Amino acid sequence: MIRRTLPLVFMMLFILPALSCRKKDGESSARFWAEGKRLLDAGQVIESLQYLERAYARDATHEEGLVYLSKAYIQNGNPRKASEVLATYLATHPGEATTWYMLALARYSERKSEAAVESLEEALHQRPRFPEAILLLGTIYEEYEEWAAAIQTYSSIADDLSLGPPLVPVLLRLGRILQKDLRPEDEKKVEQYLLSAFQLTPSEPAVLEAVGGFYLNRKRNREAMKFFKLWVQSDARSGQAHYHAGLASAALGDHAAAVTSFAKAVELDPDRVEIYLAQAESLAALKRSDDLYNCLVAASAAEPANLLVKWRLLPFYIEKGRHQMAETLFSELAAERGTDPEYYRLKTLFHEARGEYRLAYETHMSRLTISGRSDDTFAREAGILARHAGMYDKAVEILTPLAQAFPDDRRLALELGLALWFTGKTAEGLAAVRKLEPDPMARIWLAYLLLQTPHARKEAEHVLSLVQLDAVSTDEKLFYYDVLVQSLRLKKDWAGARAILEKAVPLARNEEERNSLELALEAMRKELAPATPPADDKAPAMTPSVVPTPAQEENHDGHTH
Repeated sequence: MIRRTLPLVFMMLFILPALSCRKKDGESSARFWAEGKRLLDAGQVIESLQYLERAYARDATHEEGLVYLSKAYIQNGNPRKASEVLATYLATHPGEATTWYMLALARYSERKSEAAVESLEEALHQRPRFPEAILLLGTIYEEYEEWAAAIQTYSSIADDLSLGPPLVPVLLRLGRILQKDLRPEDEKKVEQYLLSAFQLTPSEPAVLEAVGGFYLNRKRNREAMKFFKLWVQSDARSGQAHYHAGLASAALGDHAAAVTSFAKAVELDPDRVEIYLAQAESLAALKRSDDLYNCLVAASAAEPANLLVKWRLLPFYIEKGRHQMAETLFSELAAERGTDPEYYRLKTLFHEARGEYRLAYETHMSRLTISGRSDDTFAREAGILARHAGMYDKAVEILTPLAQAFPDDRRLALELGLALWFTGKTAEGLAAVRKLEPDPMARIWLAYLLLQTPHARKEAEHVLSLVQLDAVSTDEKLFYYDVLVQSLRLKKDWAGARAILEKAVPLARNEEERNSLELALEAMRKELAPATPPADDKAPAMTPSVVPTPAQEENHDGHTH
């Protein structure tokens, strides 16, 4: 009896330790799976893999654990490893819907869309109303631009709110696709999908953005603002939320509130140029020119290569006399804006600001090659530019029929009178300018013309004395001082001329003009140095000679009158 039992005893001695090891392996793998899941749920992907891989080495059949392991591989940028793990398991096991979905996600991440669809079909066969699987399948259809299939896929579960928050991404996708080519009959349906998403997750930023954006695009601005305010309340540190609140305020016409929202958005997200551009629109509506300029400068700093920002800055550089910067921008914008009439309008202003009136005239006329049409407004500007460029005969030719057609256009009448005077028809020109009194600019020009006319200087002084400086613009005041300096120089009143130039310097509109005035002032100071200044001294740059040559006439017309 003893002999018979010995082999059994020896067998048990070998089996019991093996069973004990398996039990310990099972216990340790369970601990590793649990710790790996905890770390992955906490977002610690690398740390979770250390435990999940150790658990997998001990137990390759723990299906839930394999789903977590494959998820960690995908998040760590190794979808191929995830596919291998899941495919190995599913080759010998039927697998649950979640496992097949995770295999589909791994294959999709490997850019194997067809294989992903096969896995999704199995997942949906087991669980037809599986939001994550529906979302991935619809996404694949979208990537292949199979819009009808995507809509059908998303729509299959869109009305089942019992699916809870996982349904929300499906509803947002469906709403977005339908809005691409929204038919009137689908508008109410889209609104319902988006409101369903809001019902399921009322504080989700993506939902608040989608619902508010839908209403904003439909010009239902008050409803849009409601959702954007909720977004700001739920996430006050979101620059995107404040940006959208600003868009809604601007759409409602409350540009002051819009500027405040955009300013907060810029503070939170200073590198997004579209926020600056939206803020610029509201600042322009409020006519806050300085703030608008500073906003565009900040936008340029955020994205120096942005051509739209450069386009918006260009008029400011022209206005501020930053001619070199403006010239650079014209070159950079030529490819994109070279067929835009506005490009040539701005370039005309640029040449005017630099006193390059012939170039300004040529640039203005080149707009005809772009637009192919001319109207009275275009012709009026052409005539004025021709006069400034010293092309007096051309100016008379263009302006004469316009003056007859628009007898109440005082600027046009003034320009025609000046053009006539400079062509040698002095009496006709003077008569035309006299008719425009008491217009301040007409009076200043009349005084200038009289100064050039023998025995008429006393009348010129009288006309200048009639100009009411408190009723003129800065441009007109600068021209007034220019002509007054000429008058004083003719009387050899050097101290008076210097005093007037000193008044003119602070009125300079840009640095270039300031430099010109300061040079003229310095020249005047030098003239004051001798006891008796030479009578034939040249006039400063800002004050034309009393008897102008054609070239000097053109330089004098360098003022924007």
